[in-house]
Amino acid sequence: MVTERCELIRMNPDGSNRMTTLDLYAFAKNQGGDFATCELITDGICIFAVYRWKGTGGTITPSKMNYYFYKLDGSMKEPADLESSTGILYSCGDVLLAYRGEVRHGGEYGSYWNWDPDANALTYLTDHPGQPGWFGEEHAYYFKDGAICRLTYETQTEEVLVDTGLEGKYYLFSFPDCMVLASRDDSDSADNNLYIYNWAYELVEIVEINYDHTGRTQFLLLSETAERLILTDRFEGKPLYYINKSDFGTGQAEIHKFSYVG
Repeated sequence: MVTERCELIRMNPDGSNRMTTLDLYAFAKNQGGDFATCELITDGICIFAVYRWKGTGGTITPSKMNYYFYKLDGSMKEPADLESSTGILYSCGDVLLAYRGEVRHGGEYGSYWNWDPDANALTYLTDHPGQPGWFGEEHAYYFKDGAICRLTYETQTEEVLVDTGLEGKYYLFSFPDCMVLASRDDSDSADNNLYIYNWAYELVEIVEINYDHTGRTQFLLLSETAERLILTDRFEGKPLYYINKSDFGTGQAEIHKFSYVG
């Protein structure tokens, strides 16, 4: 049974001055639930779910009651219900992407929406094109049939930006200053390279993942900063390696290891 503490904690970058700003477990109990799980922290928002244990045929399973959100700036007295039937997926710049099963343009895979936390409301963006990727306010970018593609919502037109020559399934990361293709293949023979493109859609660097790792190459690209791409060695692993963006286009980009003290 899940009874562990689940808290939102604020601290200094070095781990000092820790303070609990929200006790998610206590909140879950006050809502008639049994426990809470944090789903996502992004754009100054913590999104979490409250669950209740249910027994069926001698088996106890968790049943989701509701999603909630809480602003990290402390402007909310308590968490609020999240206006989304499935929760928020991830951040795409000015868009906090949400998914719904309904379609508006004859799509087969549901639709994507923009969630506004201030209004707690959803705005339709586009029907799901069948590929994951980055979905902004007017355009989407994703990998499909060997190419990096752009979808324009207003006209529902899809254009090929660059034919990469790659075969198989890849995920396209769209960052402010570059795009990165990484394999979505789970097999032992999966492509271990990261293919880095600029926003002129030119391939500027190929970096091989040359350290021991498990799972998809897609899951090894953990995050980015203004200066670096941050890498890990497994799904939901901690930051272990990085690539300096300043090396892109030099042919000398390489993976560096973080040095942790203590």
